[in-house]
Amino acid sequence: MQIENLKEELAYLKKNHEEEMNALRGQMAGEINVEMDAAPGMDLSRILNKMRDQYEKMAEKNRKDAEDWFFSKTEELNREVATNSELVQSGKSEI
Repeated sequence: MQIENLKEELAYLKKNHEEEMNALRGQMAGEINVEMDAAPGMDLSRILNKMRDQYEKMAEKNRKDAEDWFFSKTEELNREVATNSELVQSGKSEI
């Protein structure tokens, strides 16, 4: 008997809750309030431009470093090839 009463009360509360929620949804249907506490005066464009400049400087430095390394290694290889060519020529002339 108590269980039946509790089940009925639960069903009533669910129905009542659903009706109240529908009523509140109807009242709030056209209303939207947005309040923001944002830090004033932040210029994101300026910050992004500064970041872009830093990135471009780093990229240019890395490109130059890679180019310098490449030319250094190329020069080293050219000297080695020249030395080996001379050795081959002297070996041929000895034979």
